[in-house]
Amino acid sequence: MKGSPDSPSVKNIKRFTRNRFDATLSFADFVQIVCDQESIQQDSHWRVQSDEVFYNLIPHWSFIGRVERIDEDLPRLMALLDPDAAAPTSELEDYSPSVTKASSKLADFYTPELEKKVVTRYKADFDNFGYATSIELSG
Repeated sequence: MKGSPDSPSVKNIKRFTRNRFDATLSFADFVQIVCDQESIQQDSHWRVQSDEVFYNLIPHWSFIGRVERIDEDLPRLMALLDPDAAAPTSELEDYSPSVTKASSKLADFYTPELEKKVVTRYKADFDNFGYATSIELSG
């Protein structure tokens, strides 16, 4: 398992696993732990985002952006915030030192059973943000 032992996310998982945060904690275990948590107990990295942003308290959202389409959404957001600001003109690159290529490993870990748990737990996010509730698993 990756993660600094002192990071808030790791501490959150340890709290719900009786300090079990090592190679014996499987992805399925992690999904079960996260899905069993109330939203208020969840770390912000995996919290139900509808709760994180108080989705139901804001009657009319003018913009909902997605990280996976940042090339399209960032210029739109900048135009909304400041119409006179110059929008980015080149494709954005990921300079993260922690490139995981997680999507290529998805089929190895994300089973139909786990998908069902995630869809049930994050139903509000799928509904509110328009994500498909099924993913194509190809490995």
